[in-house]
Amino acid sequence: MKQINKIFGVLLLLIALSGCNNKYLEYDESLSTVRFIYNIAEQDSVTYSFALHPGVSEDVIDIPIQLIGLTSPVDREVGVEIDKEKTTAKENDNFIIGQSVIQADSITGKLRVNVKKTSNLEDESLVIAFKLSENANFASSPIDKSTYKIILTSKLIEPSDWPFNEYSRVKHEFVIKVTGKGTNYSEWNAQELIYYIGELNKALYEYNKEHPGDFLTDENGLLVTF
Repeated sequence: MKQINKIFGVLLLLIALSGCNNKYLEYDESLSTVRFIYNIAEQDSVTYSFALHPGVSEDVIDIPIQLIGLTSPVDREVGVEIDKEKTTAKENDNFIIGQSVIQADSITGKLRVNVKKTSNLEDESLVIAFKLSENANFASSPIDKSTYKIILTSKLIEPSDWPFNEYSRVKHEFVIKVTGKGTNYSEWNAQELIYYIGELNKALYEYNKEHPGDFLTDENGLLVTF
């Protein structure tokens, strides 16, 4: 009899746990929401410089979004608003927001933003600020993960993967002139990087040879070297 009671007790416990689990799943599903995925440094913005992309006047920036909750068998549109108080760029002139969707059975998505080069970016940086908003598919996002900014400029900025020792604007301009590449240097493998450093040194030698007594110096008055 004791053995039967023990088995019966275990069955009751399993039924209770199963019931709790179903409630937990329903609770999670009702609170499905989304958040922006920030970088490793938890920065809620990205800077895009057209100066780093020679010949490009229009581009697309993908801002990653993550689902918090259960996946769905159907696509779900994400609510996104422009934060007008923090936005200095002009919609349609400087940017166009694309549709943002968490696709069926996926836990990630992206907000696609088309950005455009305009003449005023030479003189100032412009900000595009977004915030996730509640809609029929998703509840309100966590406050600390619901905003994102794109900073547009046409000025040179140091790329995060700059491989040429000390950075300067003059050196960067020289690299672009010789290699045609202003960013994403990590795409080069070790052999390619060695090759381009060799090409840069040859081009620098020729420049200095053509300008005796006036070698290439940067904006700080230092000789440019590779």
